[in-house]
Amino acid sequence: EFFTFLGCIFYTACFEGISDRRDWWSSSPVERFRGAPDRLNDYMSGRRFEDIIQALRFTNIPQPQYNDRFHDVRQMIEAFN
Repeated sequence: EFFTFLGCIFYTACFEGISDRRDWWSSSPVERFRGAPDRLNDYMSGRRFEDIIQALRFTNIPQPQYNDRFHDVRQMIEAFN
């Protein structure tokens, strides 16, 4: 399931100009100049995709007492620097 999720991420990253991620799981027919160029419903439900996005974290450090907007990615950023 996670590999399917990654496949959806990689596939959607190949297209520019899709402002709403929900367009990939829309029930409306594919249009040439509007929305996503394909639908991903056959691979994963949009709800499950959103659930995985919300649960995905890049740190194992507990949340600090103050509001740190970059907490979830700070450990990854420091590893790259």
